[in-house]
Amino acid sequence: MSCKSCQDSFYNCPNVTTTDCVAYIGPEIPCLGICPNMKLSTVQVSIAEKLCELVGETNVSSIVLPSCLVTAFGTKDKTILEFIQFLLEESCNLQSQIDTLENSITNIEPMVTVDYKCCADSPCVTVGTVTVTEAIQNVLNCLCDLKSNLGFEICPVPTGKTLSCMVQEQAATISTLQTTLALQSAQIGTLIRQINCIKGLVPGAGSCV
Repeated sequence: MSCKSCQDSFYNCPNVTTTDCVAYIGPEIPCLGICPNMKLSTVQVSIAEKLCELVGETNVSSIVLPSCLVTAFGTKDKTILEFIQFLLEESCNLQSQIDTLENSITNIEPMVTVDYKCCADSPCVTVGTVTVTEAIQNVLNCLCDLKSNLGFEICPVPTGKTLSCMVQEQAATISTLQTTLALQSAQIGTLIRQINCIKGLVPGAGSCV
């Protein structure tokens, strides 16, 4: 705001002294750049400049609120205090919503679609929408049934051995038995040929060696 063209009247002031002739004798004020023995005019200018800076920095009248906050802010005055109070309230509201959401996530039981294949009783393939807890329990029940059917509970896996190791050992044993069986089959074939030869042998005609 510019100064008025007409000045205040000093007719009722018999002795007018300008601020250029008055000394400031107070303490030093570093944040305002004021020192003792400064002219009062200089002190006033320094204070006025700092006030203008403060007004400019705290002027929020031209702030454009995001569309998501317009309704919440409503018709409040656009002052720095109103904005600070508004931001604090919105922060509390958001924290409350976050807490509610966290509780919902903790207590939620999502539904899933699981293909149980032959783990189902009937029919062999059963697809159904169940909770995660139910699906896990059904799979565990299936594994327990499989374990029981394979006889693991009657004849448990020896300590220190895994099921895969036992299967590998049995496979090696089966391979050895197959080799032995092949040799015995060859020997049996030789014996059968010798028996047939003996049956058809004419006395005095030779031997079947």
